[in-house]
Amino acid sequence: MTQYALLPESPPPLEVSSELSLVATGGNTSTRTIGAGGSLTHRTETRRTRLAVAFLTSDSDEVTLARSLTAQARHGISVGSRANLFGEALYARDVFAGIEDRRTLSAGAAFTPPMPRGQTLSVESSVGYTAERRLDEDLRFATGSGALAYSWTMRPGTTLTEDVAFIADFEQANNWRSTSITTV
Repeated sequence: MTQYALLPESPPPLEVSSELSLVATGGNTSTRTIGAGGSLTHRTETRRTRLAVAFLTSDSDEVTLARSLTAQARHGISVGSRANLFGEALYARDVFAGIEDRRTLSAGAAFTPPMPRGQTLSVESSVGYTAERRLDEDLRFATGSGALAYSWTMRPGTTLTEDVAFIADFEQANNWRSTSITTV
């Protein structure tokens, strides 16, 4: 007797996404925030390459209050069904936060433990090097980082995600950064 099982569909080999946001208010003060971003992901059975870029600008009464640009390139190679090794390059510019430009190169490993249906978790760690030009000084330092990425698809079309990351300077304990992004 032959039995058949439903197998999950493989993700497409090429995936492109884009986003555009606009928040504007009027009245005694006029404000406008515009954001744009996009990503390109290429997948094979054992490799994944992702390129991403994001831009944000914010004005109030025609005075620019914030402007940032970030770009990322990441390439990963599977070393099993649940683990991969990756290399990553990051660029950031945010003059209003005091950063003329920041360039980071890192390499690390990621692990995806088994989770209940509809949920995924990825845990990763890496080491790298950051060169940062600030308005008042230049910094160059070795880094260590860790990240968690959780996703729960409650039902089709409704997904909760949480991405938490921490980056530490190996030379100065008080030079660290963390981010947390939650989306529904």
